[in-house]
Amino acid sequence: MIEEQQSLEEALFALAEQKASPAERAAFLDGVCRNNPGLRARLDLLLEGHFAGAGFLTDTPKRPAPSVPVAAPSDTDGEARAEEAPAQIIGRYKLLEKIGEGGFGDVWMAEQREPVKRHVALKIIKLGMDSRQIVARFEAERQALAMMDHAYIAKFFDAGLTDAAANRSAGFKPAVSPISNRQPPENPSAVERADAPQAGSTATSREVGRSLRYEPLGAGRPYFVMELVRGSKITEFCDQEALPTHERLKLFILVCQAIQHAHHKGIIHRDIKPSNILVTMHDGVPVPKVIDFGIAKATQGELTDKTMFTQFQQFIGTPAYISPEQAGAGGLDVDARSDIYSLGVLLYELLVGQTPFDAKEMMKGGLDSMRRMIGDKEPVRPSTRFRTLSAAELTTVAQRRQTDSLKLTHLLRGDLDWIVMKCLEKDRARRYQTANELALDLQRYLSNEPIIARPPSAVYRFQKTVRRNKLLFTAAALVLLALILGVSAVIFVQHRANVDYRQRLYVSEINRAGAAWQAGQSAQMLSLLDQCPVELRHWEWKFLHQKADRWEQTALVAATNRVGAELAGNGRLVAVVAAEVIHVFDFSTGQWLRDIPFQVAWHSRFAASPRDEYLATLASKGGIITTWNMRTGARLAEMNHGGWTRALAWSADGQRVASGGDDGVVRIWDAKTGQEQKQFSISVGAADGLDRVHSSAALNSAGTSSTSTPFLHASIFALAFSPDDKTLAVGTSASRVQCLDLSNGAVKRTFRTQCETVRLLKFSPDGRNLAIGSVSVGAHDSAGAHDDRVWSLEEEGSLELGTGPLADSFAFSSDSRQLLIADATGMIRIWGLDQRAETERFAADACSAERLPDGRIFSAGRDGGVRLWQARPSGVLQLKGYPDGLRTLAFSPDSRWLVTAGLDRNVFVWNVPSGQLAGVYTNHLDSAFAVAFNRNGRVATTGADRMVEVWDPASRTRAWATPLNPASEAYWLVFAPDGRRLYAVSRADSLTVLDANTGQRLNTVIGFEGGLDGLAISPDGRLLAVCNKVSLSVWLADGAQKLWQAPGNPERCAAFSMDGKWIATGDSDGKVSLWEVASAGRVHRTLSGHAAPVSGVSFHPDGRRLVSSSFDGKVKVWDWKAGAELLTLPLARGGVAWHAVFSPNGKTIAAAGGDGIVTLWKTE
Repeated sequence: MIEEQQSLEEALFALAEQKASPAERAAFLDGVCRNNPGLRARLDLLLEGHFAGAGFLTDTPKRPAPSVPVAAPSDTDGEARAEEAPAQIIGRYKLLEKIGEGGFGDVWMAEQREPVKRHVALKIIKLGMDSRQIVARFEAERQALAMMDHAYIAKFFDAGLTDAAANRSAGFKPAVSPISNRQPPENPSAVERADAPQAGSTATSREVGRSLRYEPLGAGRPYFVMELVRGSKITEFCDQEALPTHERLKLFILVCQAIQHAHHKGIIHRDIKPSNILVTMHDGVPVPKVIDFGIAKATQGELTDKTMFTQFQQFIGTPAYISPEQAGAGGLDVDARSDIYSLGVLLYELLVGQTPFDAKEMMKGGLDSMRRMIGDKEPVRPSTRFRTLSAAELTTVAQRRQTDSLKLTHLLRGDLDWIVMKCLEKDRARRYQTANELALDLQRYLSNEPIIARPPSAVYRFQKTVRRNKLLFTAAALVLLALILGVSAVIFVQHRANVDYRQRLYVSEINRAGAAWQAGQSAQMLSLLDQCPVELRHWEWKFLHQKADRWEQTALVAATNRVGAELAGNGRLVAVVAAEVIHVFDFSTGQWLRDIPFQVAWHSRFAASPRDEYLATLASKGGIITTWNMRTGARLAEMNHGGWTRALAWSADGQRVASGGDDGVVRIWDAKTGQEQKQFSISVGAADGLDRVHSSAALNSAGTSSTSTPFLHASIFALAFSPDDKTLAVGTSASRVQCLDLSNGAVKRTFRTQCETVRLLKFSPDGRNLAIGSVSVGAHDSAGAHDDRVWSLEEEGSLELGTGPLADSFAFSSDSRQLLIADATGMIRIWGLDQRAETERFAADACSAERLPDGRIFSAGRDGGVRLWQARPSGVLQLKGYPDGLRTLAFSPDSRWLVTAGLDRNVFVWNVPSGQLAGVYTNHLDSAFAVAFNRNGRVATTGADRMVEVWDPASRTRAWATPLNPASEAYWLVFAPDGRRLYAVSRADSLTVLDANTGQRLNTVIGFEGGLDGLAISPDGRLLAVCNKVSLSVWLADGAQKLWQAPGNPERCAAFSMDGKWIATGDSDGKVSLWEVASAGRVHRTLSGHAAPVSGVSFHPDGRRLVSSSFDGKVKVWDWKAGAELLTLPLARGGVAWHAVFSPNGKTIAAAGGDGIVTLWKTE
C-alpha cells in the first residue's frame, strides 16, 4: 500500500510540476486532491522543496523542452543552494544561460571553446543530486545518446566530470527529505533501491522524497554535451504552421525513423511525447529531433556499469502516452513495442489534437484506476473522437490542418483509423512490431497503396468485451444464446466488408513479392506469397511461387567454423578451410580424406589446382609458399617469395604456381620442385608515362631495373593464368591490370580500372574475356566504392556488372556464356554474357560460387557450410533466332504453337513446351506485320507485301492468298470465333472482311479517319472493336453498321473481355483504357503504370487478369476489375515490348521484343 501511495504521489508530482504557473499548479492540485488533504499537503511540501532554489513557486515561466533556449529563471532566494552561473567554465565549455531544469539535472546553453567554437547544450547533475541511482540514470541517458547517430536524434558531442574541487567549494550539504525527514545514512549504498528519474524530468521527490540516497562523488559531477536544438514541440509546430495532414504524416515518418534507429541500437525510449520531439527549420524544411533519453532502457547489454534498479510496480513515463505493459504490473517486460504504443498516441494527437485518454480524467480515481483505464479501456477511433469535439474545437482543429471538419472526418475514417488503432492495441503482439513497419504503412497510405493494418475482427472485439464484463456475460448467457443469429449476421456483413480489404492485401503482398523476386530474395518471396489469400491466387502467384523456390540446396559439408572452400582436381576433391587446418573431402561421396595444416589469417592464402590434386598454401607475412598432394597429404615443395605476399594462382595445367606481393615482383614456380622458373617486375607510372615489365634478366641483384628510366613498383593483389597458360593477368594497386606474355614478359594489354586495388581476376574458359574486380582503398563492405566488369580480350569495350554489392568471387560457366558472382551480401548473381544483363539471382549466404559442368552450383557459405545448388526448370524462357525486330505473335488454340512476325519477311513457328523452333514460313515477299490463328489450327499472316495468306503451321504450305484492296499494309488480323470469317484493318483506313476458308472478299468498310491501328472481335462473334488513333468504335461483325464511337487515344491494340462486356485498349499516353460496351463507352476506366505508349493488351482466359506491353520495355499483369497492378515482367535487355498475350490455356505469357527475342513467362 505504501509503495502504491508513493507511486501515486510521484505521478501527481510529475503532472503538477509541468504546469506553467503556481496558480495552474494550485488549481490542478485542488481538483485531484479534493478528498485527500493529507496527499495535498505532502505534494505542496514536495513542490516547495523542488522549487526552493530558484523561486519557481512565485515566478516560473513555462518550462520548455530541455534543449530549447529560453531565459533562465532568476535566483531570488539568498539561502538557495550553490549552482552554476553564467560565464562559468566547465571543461572546455563556457556556460551562457540556463535553458532547462529537471529533477536532478540542469541544461545550459554553452559555448564550446576548442577545438572548434560553437553553441551546444550542456546537461549537468545538480549539486546534491549525485547519488548512485541518479548518477546511474544520468550515465544511462548519456550512454543512450552516445550510441545514436541519426539525423533526427539530438547528437551527442562530449561527456565528462566537473572538477571535484568545484563541488567542495560549493559547500554542499545534504538536504533533508521533505517526506521522510530522514538524515543521510552513513552507508548510502545500504539504502540504494529505486529507479532514478530521467534527466530533465519533474520529479525531484523521486530522489529526495522516497529515500535520501546521496553519495558524494569525489571525482566531480557528471555532465554531457549534446546538440543545441532551437525548436518547438512537434504538436505546437504543426499547429503554428497549420500543416495539413499529409505534411504532419511525413514529419511523423521521420520521427519513426529516429525511433527505429534507437531500437536498432538496442534502446527503448519509454517517454515518447510531444515535448521530447522538437521541430526546427533547416533551410526552410522542418526537421524533427528526438531528445530526452532519461528513462531509456537497453534491450541488449547495459547502458551503464552502475547499479540501476526499477522498483516493482513503479510507474515510469508520462501517463497519457505510456503503454499498458509499461503502466501495469502484469509481469510483462517492456520492449520496443511499448514505444510503438507511444508513437500511436502521438500520431493520434497530431491528427485530432487530443490524446486518446484525457490526462485529468485518468488521475481522478488514483493510480489503480489510471492503470485499469490504460490496460482495459478501448480508445475510440480518431475519426470518432474528432466528431465528438465541440463545434468551436472542430473548426479550430480543421483550420490548423487547412481543411474543414467534414473533409477532415472523411480523411481520418478508414486507413488512418486502422493505422492508429493498430498502434494502440492492448495486446502488443497485434501492434506494429517495429517503428519501421509503422513508417512504411504510413508511406503506403501517402502513396495511395494498400496498408497492412487490418481492422480487428468481430471475434476479437467480442473476446475483449467478454474479458471486461465476465460477470455480466455469465448472467446474460441465455440472452446471448438468443442473439447468436444476430451476431452471426453481423459477422457475415463484416466479412463481406472485408472482401475489399483482402483484395487490397493480396495486391500489396504480390507487389512486394514481385520486388523481392527482382532482388533475388527467395525466402522473403515465399513468406509474402504464403500470406496471400488462397481464393485470390492467380497466374502471378503461381509464377512467383515457382520462381521463389527455383534453387534447391544440398549440404555437401555441414556448417561449422569453416571459412572457405575450393574444388580441386577437375572437381574430384574439395578443400575446405577451417581455423587451423584445411579439410580434404571426396566430392562424389562427401567423405573426409585428411587434414592439411594451415593457419587462417587475414594475410594467408590458399589455392587448389584446377587439374591435379594439388594445393598451395601461403603464409603472406613471411612469403612462404607450400605445395601439397591433397590425397596423400605429402608436402611437395616449399618456396620463399619474400616480404608481404598477397597473390597466389595455379596455372591451367596445374604444373606451376605464380606469386606476387608488395615488392611488385611476380615469380613463377615449379609446383613440384619449388624451383623458380621466371621473375617479372611490374612497374607503373614511369617517367615517360609508360608501364613496364622487367624480366629476371633485366633486374640486378637488388631487384631493381638496370635501365636508366625510373619507375615505381606496384603492389600485386591478384593473379590469373589464361586457359592456354600463355598469358598471366596481374592485378595491381595502381588501378590497372597488365596481361603479360609468359614467354618473354611483354605487356600484351593493359586494363585501367575505376578503383585503385584490383582484387579479383578470372579468365573465361574460352580465353576471350577477363573478369576484373577492383575496390577503392578502405572500402571493404558491400556498399564501398568498387568496379566490377568483364573486359573483352579480342576487342575494345567492357560489360559493367551493375552497381550492386561488392563481388567476393567470379566464376564462368564451362561454355563461357554465364558469369557467377557471389557478392558481399551472400547473394549469387548470374549474368548472361550474351544478353549483357543479369538474368537471375538468389540468396545463398555464399562467399564464393562455381558453376559445375552439369549446371549445378558449388558454393562456400558464410556460415561455414559447403553446398550444391540444383536449379529447377525456370519459369522464363527466351526464344532467339528471329533476325529483326518483332511486332506481333499469336498462340495456337491448344497453346502448343507460337507464331511470331515482324520486320523480317519470314514468319517463325515455335514449339512452346520445348522452346524449339519448329519451322519458318517464307512465302511473304516483305515484312510480315500481322499474324492470327484460326480455331482449325491454320495461320493467317499479312504485311508490307499487302497480301493476306492463310497456311498450315505444321507443313508451312499455303492454303490461299489474296491481295488487300485498297492496297495497303495491314497491321492487325483477327479470325471470327466460329472460324468462318477473317478481318483485316489496313493503313488505307479500310476494314476488309474475308471468307476464312476461301479468301473471298465479303465486305470492305472505308472512310475511317486517323489510321486504323487496332482490331478485336467479341467472344460471341457479334461485335468488332476498331482503333483509329483518336477514337474507339464498335461495329456489327459484318461491318454493316457502326454502333457507337468514343473519343480516346488508343495506340495500336484492342481486346474484348471474356464475357464481351468490356473492351481494353492500349493508349499512347501509357495507360490501358477499359470501355464498357453496354454504356457505349460512357463508363470508362484507366490503368496507369507504363511510362510509354501501350503496344499490346490481352485478357486471361478466365477474364480475371489482363496483360499489357509497352514501348517502355515492361510487361505488366493487372487485376483489371480492381484497377490494381500486380506484377511487372521486364524484358532481359529492356528495349521495346511490341506485343504481349496470354496463351489460351492461361499458363503462359508471351512478349515480342523489338530485339527479335520472344520471352515466355510460364507457371508450369
